[in-house]
Amino acid sequence: MYKKIVGALLVVIGLVILGFIALLLYIARQGPIQNASSIPQTLTRTTAGTPFIPTAGDDPTLGNPAAPIVIISFADYQCPYSKAAEEIMVNLVQRYPDDLLFVYRDFPLYTHPQAEAAAQAAECADEQNQFWPYNALLFEQQDNLAQAGLFATLAEQLNLDLIQFNDCVAASQTAVEVQHDLDEALLAGLNATPTYFVNGTKLVGVRSEADWVDTIETILSD
Repeated sequence: MYKKIVGALLVVIGLVILGFIALLLYIARQGPIQNASSIPQTLTRTTAGTPFIPTAGDDPTLGNPAAPIVIISFADYQCPYSKAAEEIMVNLVQRYPDDLLFVYRDFPLYTHPQAEAAAQAAECADEQNQFWPYNALLFEQQDNLAQAGLFATLAEQLNLDLIQFNDCVAASQTAVEVQHDLDEALLAGLNATPTYFVNGTKLVGVRSEADWVDTIETILSD
């Protein structure tokens, strides 16, 4: 009897191990998303039926609020692809000042340990109407985000009220705002940065400025 029980347990354990190996092989076959930092799709949440499409909400924007093209970006301050994409997007807004509205939303990947704190600091800069300059500095200092005191140093460079900034960083409200973006990204099934929604259509990864121009011109000509 004892031997039968042990045998049955070994069979169950063997099946569990085989299932886990199969899952790992499935994820590996998917391969990394090109031109984007990604996490396994199994770690994202999706809902049945109509896909969830994020909106701009009250997140930072560049461009014309009445523009015919709205580009919502989900990015990560430690993601090198997000950094490259951000520079391209700022150029596009300058090139199409009347036709584009660019929206920045946070999607700090768990694989980037400093990304969430950086996003919270950027939200604090936004409270003093300095989100975009602070955003640019964070991407410039991408390799130094773990440096002690960096967030306050960047705030000082922009002449922010440091007492207000430091109080904001210490408060929980910015964490709530970043978490809200993260929750909506996962609800939409995102697993990579940068990811865009262009008038509701999802695009993943860095695209060249020329590709973006083609996309924008196509939309404007319709």
